[in-house]
Amino acid sequence: MTPVPASDPTAEISTLNLEVLKVEVGETDFKWTSPKESHDFFEMGYLIEGKMEYSLQGEKAIADPGDMFFNRPRQFHYESAPEDAFVSVVYIQFRARGKAKRPPLGGFPRLIRFGRDNLVHDTLNRIVNEYFYKRSGYELVGRACLTELLVRAARKLASGEDDPASDAHKPAKRVRLLDEVLHYIRKHYRENLTLKKMSAFCLFSPEYFSTIFRKKHGVTPVEYLIRTRIEKAKELLGDPRLPVKQVAREVGFADNHYFSRTFRQREGVTPTEYRRSRNRSGQKTVKKAIKQFRENRE
Repeated sequence: MTPVPASDPTAEISTLNLEVLKVEVGETDFKWTSPKESHDFFEMGYLIEGKMEYSLQGEKAIADPGDMFFNRPRQFHYESAPEDAFVSVVYIQFRARGKAKRPPLGGFPRLIRFGRDNLVHDTLNRIVNEYFYKRSGYELVGRACLTELLVRAARKLASGEDDPASDAHKPAKRVRLLDEVLHYIRKHYRENLTLKKMSAFCLFSPEYFSTIFRKKHGVTPVEYLIRTRIEKAKELLGDPRLPVKQVAREVGFADNHYFSRTFRQREGVTPTEYRRSRNRSGQKTVKKAIKQFRENRE
């Protein structure tokens, strides 16, 4: 193996045994403060949207979108959102074991300002998806993603400039994310899925996400979500045992009146009228099949 020069900021990372413990996306749209705590593992945070105050060992800093912060083992820290506004953060908890006697990653500051780095966003999106779906080999992919994030952080520290590869494969990345978010919407349509939450999945701002989603799919993200809910509602309305109010809740509508109004705007009939029409159609189909069966026997 070719030795890594001592001046190379990635030298230490290449010797570490990395273990990803947990990956999660924290989201809130109200003012909050996390408990002051410490733990025996590293925690990397990346602010996707909003503004947040970050404190490590009593030293405070304001984090903006594109900022990455590091919590080291046994160091007290907390985060807070000073405003009633949407905040979205990706958290990666991990362990890093090295051969050196000194603590690993000691050269990393508490805060690194990446800005809107597309490759960092892409890597974060991959690790979030891997730990969300937990497909075969997700831990291997997670470790590779963590290594890549640490390398990009080390490069950022060494150069003081943006990674020149930041915009590589940008069109291809956008297309893939916009396809993946369709699956995300179809999986979570029952939940309180807002534009901000959908855009956070792709690590884009809501405005940018809405614009490129419409260019790619011909409708806005919110309209696609509503269409998905209506289609699922039509399936459930085929079961006469389910009250219309329950159908509304099952597909993500908290307000039954809003559900009925939205359904009628798109289908031309109310949910109850649609159910009656569907049941009559089904009865006719059954009667026709029975008649055909009898004629064939004769």
